[in-house]
Amino acid sequence: MLGGARLAALVFSVGFLAIAIYPAQWDANDDSFPLSNYPMFSQGRPSPDIVLTHAVALTDSGERVPIEPMVSAGNREVLQSMRTIELGVRSGADAFCQEVAARAREAGLNASIGAESVEIVTQRWDAVAYFAADDGDAAREGTDRRVHARCDL
Repeated sequence: MLGGARLAALVFSVGFLAIAIYPAQWDANDDSFPLSNYPMFSQGRPSPDIVLTHAVALTDSGERVPIEPMVSAGNREVLQSMRTIELGVRSGADAFCQEVAARAREAGLNASIGAESVEIVTQRWDAVAYFAADDGDAAREGTDRRVHARCDL
Protein backbone atom coordinates (compact mmCIF):
# COMPACT_ATOMS: atom_id res chain seq x y z
CA MET A 1 0.00 0.00 0.00
CA LEU A 2 1.26 3.46 -0.86
CA GLY A 3 1.56 6.08 1.84
CA GLY A 4 0.12 9.58 1.40
CA ALA A 5 3.45 11.18 0.45
CA ARG A 6 4.34 8.42 -1.99
CA LEU A 7 0.92 8.52 -3.61
CA ALA A 8 1.16 12.29 -4.00
CA ALA A 9 4.63 11.97 -5.54
CA LEU A 10 3.39 9.28 -7.94
CA VAL A 11 0.37 11.34 -9.01
CA PHE A 12 2.56 14.43 -9.45
CA SER A 13 5.14 12.50 -11.51
CA VAL A 14 2.56 10.88 -13.78
CA GLY A 15 0.80 14.22 -14.25
CA PHE A 16 4.05 16.00 -15.03
CA LEU A 17 5.03 13.32 -17.58
CA ALA A 18 1.60 13.57 -19.23
CA ILE A 19 1.95 17.35 -19.54
CA ALA A 20 5.47 17.02 -20.97
CA ILE A 21 4.46 14.35 -23.50
CA TYR A 22 1.17 15.99 -24.55
CA PRO A 23 2.73 18.48 -27.06
CA ALA A 24 4.36 15.59 -28.94
CA GLN A 25 0.89 14.71 -30.26
CA TRP A 26 0.37 18.15 -31.83
CA ASP A 27 0.79 18.95 -35.49
CA ALA A 28 4.44 19.82 -36.24
CA ASN A 29 3.53 23.43 -37.09
CA ASP A 30 1.59 24.05 -33.89
CA ASP A 31 3.43 25.62 -31.00
CA SER A 32 2.26 27.20 -27.81
CA PHE A 33 3.50 28.77 -24.62
CA PRO A 34 4.20 27.41 -22.03
CA LEU A 35 3.90 23.97 -23.64
CA SER A 36 5.86 23.39 -26.82
CA ASN A 37 6.69 20.64 -29.28
CA TYR A 38 9.90 22.57 -30.12
CA PRO A 39 9.34 22.76 -33.89
CA MET A 40 12.76 24.37 -34.38
CA PHE A 41 14.31 21.08 -33.28
CA SER A 42 11.70 18.56 -34.40
CA GLN A 43 11.59 19.59 -38.06
CA GLY A 44 14.37 19.40 -40.58
CA ARG A 45 15.80 22.58 -42.06
CA PRO A 46 15.01 23.13 -45.73
CA SER A 47 18.72 23.68 -46.38
CA PRO A 48 21.92 23.43 -44.34
CA ASP A 49 23.09 26.73 -45.87
CA ILE A 50 23.63 29.84 -43.79
CA VAL A 51 24.17 33.28 -45.30
CA LEU A 52 26.01 35.74 -43.09
CA THR A 53 27.00 39.37 -43.55
CA HIS A 54 30.08 40.05 -41.46
CA ALA A 55 33.32 42.01 -41.19
CA VAL A 56 36.73 40.47 -41.74
CA ALA A 57 40.23 41.81 -41.36
CA LEU A 58 42.70 41.07 -44.16
CA THR A 59 46.20 40.48 -42.83
CA ASP A 60 49.51 41.27 -44.49
CA SER A 61 49.82 37.55 -45.29
CA GLY A 62 46.43 37.52 -47.08
CA GLU A 63 44.54 35.71 -44.34
CA ARG A 64 40.92 36.70 -43.65
CA VAL A 65 40.19 36.92 -39.91
CA PRO A 66 36.62 37.44 -38.67
CA ILE A 67 36.37 40.60 -36.58
CA GLU A 68 34.77 40.20 -33.15
CA PRO A 69 31.34 41.79 -32.61
CA MET A 70 32.55 44.58 -30.31
CA VAL A 71 34.92 45.81 -33.04
CA SER A 72 32.78 45.07 -36.09
CA ALA A 73 29.53 46.53 -34.74
CA GLY A 74 30.31 48.16 -31.41
CA ASN A 75 28.24 45.58 -29.54
CA ARG A 76 29.13 42.41 -27.62
CA GLU A 77 25.80 40.70 -28.40
CA VAL A 78 26.30 38.54 -31.48
CA LEU A 79 22.78 38.72 -32.96
CA GLN A 80 22.52 42.48 -32.40
CA SER A 81 25.93 42.87 -34.02
CA MET A 82 24.86 40.82 -37.01
CA ARG A 83 21.80 43.05 -37.44
CA THR A 84 23.93 46.21 -37.07
CA ILE A 85 26.25 45.00 -39.84
CA GLU A 86 23.29 44.18 -42.14
CA LEU A 87 21.81 47.64 -41.54
CA GLY A 88 25.25 49.21 -42.08
CA VAL A 89 25.45 47.58 -45.52
CA ARG A 90 21.95 48.79 -46.42
CA SER A 91 22.55 52.35 -45.31
CA GLY A 92 25.98 52.68 -46.92
CA ALA A 93 28.61 49.96 -46.90
CA ASP A 94 31.53 52.29 -47.56
CA ALA A 95 30.74 54.59 -44.63
CA PHE A 96 30.07 51.59 -42.38
CA CYS A 97 33.38 50.04 -43.43
CA GLN A 98 35.15 53.23 -42.34
CA GLU A 99 33.45 52.99 -38.92
CA VAL A 100 34.60 49.38 -38.52
CA ALA A 101 38.12 50.31 -39.62
CA ALA A 102 38.25 53.08 -37.00
CA ARG A 103 37.22 50.62 -34.26
CA ALA A 104 39.74 48.08 -35.61
CA ARG A 105 42.53 50.67 -35.38
CA GLU A 106 41.47 51.53 -31.81
CA ALA A 107 41.46 47.82 -30.93
CA GLY A 108 44.97 47.48 -32.37
CA LEU A 109 44.12 44.82 -34.96
CA ASN A 110 46.87 46.08 -37.25
CA ALA A 111 49.48 45.38 -34.55
CA SER A 112 47.96 42.25 -32.99
CA ILE A 113 47.13 40.26 -36.15
CA GLY A 114 48.84 42.28 -38.88
CA ALA A 115 45.56 43.56 -40.31
CA GLU A 116 45.93 45.88 -43.27
CA SER A 117 42.31 46.35 -44.32
CA VAL A 118 38.70 45.55 -43.47
CA GLU A 119 36.08 43.96 -45.70
CA ILE A 120 32.34 43.90 -45.20
CA VAL A 121 31.15 40.72 -46.92
CA THR A 122 28.12 38.49 -47.34
CA GLN A 123 28.95 34.83 -47.69
CA ARG A 124 27.22 31.46 -47.80
CA TRP A 125 28.32 28.30 -45.97
CA ASP A 126 27.00 24.77 -45.79
CA ALA A 127 26.82 24.56 -41.98
CA VAL A 128 26.97 20.76 -41.84
CA ALA A 129 30.00 20.58 -44.16
CA TYR A 130 31.66 23.47 -42.29
CA PHE A 131 31.59 21.71 -38.94
CA ALA A 132 32.51 18.35 -40.44
CA ALA A 133 35.55 19.80 -42.25
CA ASP A 134 39.08 20.21 -40.97
CA ASP A 135 40.84 23.57 -40.89
CA GLY A 136 42.04 24.49 -44.37
CA ASP A 137 39.27 22.48 -46.02
CA ALA A 138 37.36 24.25 -48.82
CA ALA A 139 34.07 23.89 -46.89
CA ARG A 140 35.47 26.31 -44.30
CA GLU A 141 35.95 28.97 -46.99
CA GLY A 142 32.30 29.22 -47.96
CA THR A 143 30.84 30.16 -51.34
CA ASP A 144 29.05 33.05 -53.03
CA ARG A 145 31.32 35.63 -51.43
CA ARG A 146 30.16 39.19 -52.10
CA VAL A 147 32.33 42.09 -50.94
CA HIS A 148 30.21 45.17 -50.12
CA ALA A 149 33.11 47.41 -49.11
CA ARG A 150 36.83 47.32 -48.46
CA CYS A 151 38.83 49.98 -46.61
CA ASP A 152 42.37 50.32 -45.34
CA LEU A 153 43.28 50.51 -41.69
